Amino acid sequence: FFLTRRELDLKASSKTTVPRIDDLIFHKDVVFTLTEVRSARPHIENPPPKKVFLFIVDALRLDFMTRQEGVTDSDSPYNQFQSMHRLLEHNASQSLLFGFRADPPTVTAQRLKSLTTGSLPTFIDIGANMNSSAITEDNFIDQLLSRAAFVDSNISRNTCPDTCTEIDCNCTNTSSCPTNNTTPNPTPTLIALGDDTWGSLFPTQFTSTQYYDSFNTRDLDTVDEGIISHLFDYLPCGNNLTSPLKSLKNDYLAQEVQCSDANKPNWDLMIAHFLGVDHIGHTHNAFHPLMGERLALMDMLLMQVIERLPPDSVLFLFGDHGMTDQGEHGGSSQHETESGLFVYSTEPMFTVHTSNNDTNGRNDNN
Repeated sequence: FFLTRRELDLKASSKTTVPRIDDLIFHKDVVFTLTEVRSARPHIENPPPKKVFLFIVDALRLDFMTRQEGVTDSDSPYNQFQSMHRLLEHNASQSLLFGFRADPPTVTAQRLKSLTTGSLPTFIDIGANMNSSAITEDNFIDQLLSRAAFVDSNISRNTCPDTCTEIDCNCTNTSSCPTNNTTPNPTPTLIALGDDTWGSLFPTQFTSTQYYDSFNTRDLDTVDEGIISHLFDYLPCGNNLTSPLKSLKNDYLAQEVQCSDANKPNWDLMIAHFLGVDHIGHTHNAFHPLMGERLALMDMLLMQVIERLPPDSVLFLFGDHGMTDQGEHGGSSQHETESGLFVYSTEPMFTVHTSNNDTNGRNDNN
């Protein structure tokens, strides 16, 4: 793993077929279904959602997301995602929880490169975590932008002429392609809030950004408070008109806010990358009382976001990596590499087949 990482400048075209979730076979050593939720792979019932919300909690350990029996201490980092687990229990057709193992080095820049490009980092690149450069290889951010091409809504993917070199009749030889009802897709609106590493990796791609310094690990509050102060400017008001604004040093505040859906952007991808959990770990440790408090805040924010998600949206909550008991990360230990992936869809999305054949909270056969 000390080999130099080679970046390819090749780009997938819109002709590339994206597999459906139910066609994917997750390798048991990388992604595993948590059988406290369900044991079968999901089956997509409806067309893919049109909006995606990435709720990233930096350094979120897997065991902080799963239920831990016998833990009753309210200050513990365990069992703080109570709202998430209620969704998993009562909204099974809309929610799933997976665990996954991140490929080391478990540092943010390299993990974001892996998550957005599908490639694997190497330890020789760990120095780039402090000075990340823009991603030049193929990635899903650039794919979202490049697919804003000319699409004829009346032409299916399987009926384009053979002379077309691009799917959806975005052709090189345009004279042989149908021209009726061909209109350009609007450029996707991409929003990024939080960790400024996203700005280093994707300096020009996002439509709107609010970034904060990610390397002052002694600052436990600025990034998360900054995200919260802007987050609901991009979300519909919903039924709940209270904001989860909180003085992170005092008790929770249920602060009434004036909410209007007028002039809110119609985004396609929204990323909120929180750093408080990571910084509490670095400054104190994984089991400091502040950790439980911050995880409870993340759980509350999760519900506030879900209540306000636009129709036809899907939310992914996950950590980019985990942390040790001492609050550190970068290596390949189990707590550093294991995190969780919570999926929530505003529409029923999954057919669930439950099983009681596993008692360890994990099924490595799916």
